[in-house]
Amino acid sequence: MKDQSDLRRFIGKEIERQLNIILSGEAGNATEQSEDIQNSYPGMPGIVSRPVMHPYGFASKAPDGTISVVAQQGSHPGNKLVLGHRASDRPTDLASGEVVLYNEFGQAIYVRDGKIQVGTSASASPMVLGDVLMNFITDLINAFLNAPDITQGAFGPGFLEPQIRQALTDALQKYVTTTSTNVVSQLTYTERGGTNGS
Repeated sequence: MKDQSDLRRFIGKEIERQLNIILSGEAGNATEQSEDIQNSYPGMPGIVSRPVMHPYGFASKAPDGTISVVAQQGSHPGNKLVLGHRASDRPTDLASGEVVLYNEFGQAIYVRDGKIQVGTSASASPMVLGDVLMNFITDLINAFLNAPDITQGAFGPGFLEPQIRQALTDALQKYVTTTSTNVVSQLTYTERGGTNGS
């Protein structure tokens, strides 16, 4: 009798193990934190508000109908967790080692060898390096400020009249020196060393 009990327990454990499976479904009514799972099996009703896993530091919301990769936890068929997605519109034109962050609207950030491109895979312009631009502006303004005063030229007053000099000094303070407004602090720029200037 003990042997039959052990056999039943073994069969039960094996059935439970087989029920811990990875499935596919479709995203529906998704948020960043949860997602309804549709069409896991033909005729099977949807499973609402299942938790979605993301790597730390990343958040996204899958469009409805995106193929979802789902894991089942335990033996209850409704206890599922969304592991990830297989988006049909994901960029596929990446070289070895490249990374892209994309969305369903066509915007993308490509991290390529030696540059970061914003837009599409055909974008030719790398991201502006905020610290390089700031240094350029500093050098340019200082070159004007350190130039000899030109009070009168063949075509009228020179560039470094007092009000022009003051405007350049103000620009240097506003766009380079002041932390809240300098070019590196703006979100549209990046810096050397991996920071984003935020």
